[in-house]
Amino acid sequence: MGEEWAKSVSLRFGLASGEIDVLLITRGHTAYDIWGHTLGVARRIVQEADPGCVRVSESTYALLTDVDGFEPCPPIETPAFGTIMTWSRSALERVTPDVSAGPKTRATSDGE
Repeated sequence: MGEEWAKSVSLRFGLASGEIDVLLITRGHTAYDIWGHTLGVARRIVQEADPGCVRVSESTYALLTDVDGFEPCPPIETPAFGTIMTWSRSALERVTPDVSAGPKTRATSDGE
């Protein structure tokens, strides 16, 4: 499609982590219906995200222990979800976890 087509695309990402409800419908074809608090939060976050940015919820930010570059954003006040704390990062930069220290290991119950 060429470089000119790619320049005209602007994406925004809103991510939230947590539980969702999924309904599988299979009558002639397979369809999924997804809903729940987490999906509602992600939808609200993406509305506030700037073009070319990834904006994540507090629950998702807590999972990103090996990724730097996220900046705190102003809280999002909503009647349905209360105050949503978010962090943002440009999606134009490559996000690469720091693996220079090698894999993290966890001690077993017997101290190994």
